[in-house]
This record gives sequence, C-alpha cells and structure tokens, in this order.
Amino acid sequence: EIPYDFLTDDTLDFTDSQTVAEMTGNVYTYLDLMFWEYYGMWDWNEDASDLHLFPSRIGVGWGDYYIAYHKHQFSPSINNINYVIWYHAYVAILYANQSLGHESFRKDNPSAAAELRAIRAYLYYVLFDSYRSFVILPEGDMPAVFLPEQEEPSKTFDYIVKELEEAQEDLPETNYFGYPTKAMAWMTLAKMH
Repeated sequence: EIPYDFLTDDTLDFTDSQTVAEMTGNVYTYLDLMFWEYYGMWDWNEDASDLHLFPSRIGVGWGDYYIAYHKHQFSPSINNINYVIWYHAYVAILYANQSLGHESFRKDNPSAAAELRAIRAYLYYVLFDSYRSFVILPEGDMPAVFLPEQEEPSKTFDYIVKELEEAQEDLPETNYFGYPTKAMAWMTLAKMH
C-alpha cells in the first residue's frame, strides 16, 4: 500500500488527465461565477440595458443598485458589481497562473496550457473592457510580499493580444461545449481590435 499523505509540486504527474482536470477546473469554476453570481457580468450587461427590468424598490437593499445600473451611473459606491467581477476574474487568473507556472505542465499538456492561456486572456479582456487599468499577475506562485501596480491600458492591450495570438496555435478548431477553441481566441481578438 502506498500512503498518499500530501501532494507537492514534485509529486504532481502532469501526464495524468485527472490531475490536469483538477488543476484547470478551478479556472472554469471562477469564470462561471464571474458571469452568473449576483452582480456578475450578466447583471452588468443585462441590467444596464433595456432588455431586462426590475421593479423599483428603493430602500430595501437591492433596488437601488439596479436603478444605477440602468442609468449607467457606475461608481465606486456600487461595491457589489465592482467586487464580484474583479474578485472572480482574479481568482481564476491566479489558478491559471498556478498551473501555467509549471514548465512541465506546459510541456506535457500544450492543449491544456493553450486553454488556460486563452481563458486567462479572456478574463483580462473582461477586466480591460470593464475597467481599462488593472494588474497583470505573474505566473507561478505569488511572492510573499506583492505590491501590484496597475498597468497602462496600452500595455494590457498588447499583453492580451499577444497571449491570444500565441494560445490559438495550440487550440483545437472544434471542441465540445464550454472549452476554448481557435474561434474563441479569434472572437476575443476581434473584440480587442
């Protein structure tokens, strides 16, 4: 019997499909939360349009936010929408960076690495489209002390385009629902341009 009492970077088997699925799964979870959690991207896009409406219930907590969304009066005081999108995008990016920081992960799984790079670029695109200035996080483990600085929009634009152009080389032409393909990279590039 082999006891499995802990897992380290040295003991990870990047050729095992189950290990790869577990490492990439968190990225998809937080991508999903960024869209569908209350005050996520769905609220940001739909509640600010004329396609979706809520009854006015000022003072009970949630009505005030939706009126501000609809009037396009976004401000730092609308904490929920700013927090949900920013938080979930960055948690997904951290998980992607954790996997992509392993050279053997990239070498043994070029298609999974391309998936994560494309999703990470898409998450950065959402941040770019929503906020323009944001932090590009380093791959691998985060340093013990990390004082991030927001990048200029021109640098974030170039980073997103470069990541998508490089990732598309190893993305499939077609795939099953929910995974990045070349078309997903092209769509995000088109939105950037």
